[in-house]
Order: sequence, then structure tokens, then C-alpha cells
Amino acid sequence: MGLFSQVWRIKGREVINQDISAIPANKILYAKREYLPILMHVWKIVEDTTKFRWRATSYIRSSPSHRQGIALDIAPDIAPTSKRFYAVTNMSDPVLYKRERLIRLLQQAVRRLPIYKYDVGIFIEPDHLHIGLFQRRRRPSNRLFKWGIYKPVYPDSARRMKLPLIRS
Repeated sequence: MGLFSQVWRIKGREVINQDISAIPANKILYAKREYLPILMHVWKIVEDTTKFRWRATSYIRSSPSHRQGIALDIAPDIAPTSKRFYAVTNMSDPVLYKRERLIRLLQQAVRRLPIYKYDVGIFIEPDHLHIGLFQRRRRPSNRLFKWGIYKPVYPDSARRMKLPLIRS
């Protein structure tokens, strides 16, 4: 596939670009060489630690961090036979940021991250993980954030945001 394709196949994985026109071609090349290998390595560590498969849902698109190529979104890769049991398939907010087991596993993943050229933030959003790179300001600091935001795409998002931590 070419540089301006919406889906790049890299090391056997698909990286989805929602809006490749969001940044100039020379910046895409730079991001693909400088940032994407780190983001993909973090993705692999998340998979190795959680023992869940994740799929990329967004790399280049018109939003601040994605426009710079410093962020990758990954979502649970649910087996077709299990999709009917997953909240998002039923248009229900999956509130990943309220799932204790996932949070604990992601805390382990963050501790396993090596020191990269950039600091790494993993943001647990309602239905995906946002992996972002940041310029280092002091000493290296990789961090996990619970980012419980209202997602209007899910009719029950406001109600599910009020749930306590889901222990499982």
C-alpha cells in the first residue's frame, strides 16, 4: 500500500488513518519514522501485558495529537463470536476506564515500558486507549490516565459514567 493509503500494514499489523490529508506528506514521513515505531512498541507491550488483542483504530486524523502523528488509538479486538457480549456492539458505553482488571494490567504495562526518547501517556477512554507521546520536560515519566469523558455516540454514556469501579 502507498504512503497516502488509509490503512498501512506495518510488521503484520494494520494502522488505520482516518484522514491522511490532515498533515503534509513530509510530516507523515517524519511521523512514520520517528513516532510510529514507539507507538507500535507500546501497543505490543499493552498486548503482551494484558493478554488481550488490540487493534489500531486511528493514527493520522484531524485532531491535535493525531495531526502531529504523536498518538495512536487502539481498541479491544473482540472475536466475532464474542461481539454480541461487548457493550460497544450494543451501543452501550463500555467505560473501559472503570474496569479494575484492565486498569491494573495497564499499570503493569506502563511499568514495563522502557525509557524512550519521549514520555508516554496511555489514556483509558470509554471505548479505546489513546497512546500519546510527549516531549520530556524533566526526568522520564511514562504514565497512565483514566480519561472518563462523555461519549454522545452511546445513549447510556452519562448514566454509565456514574457507575462505581467495575471489579472483574
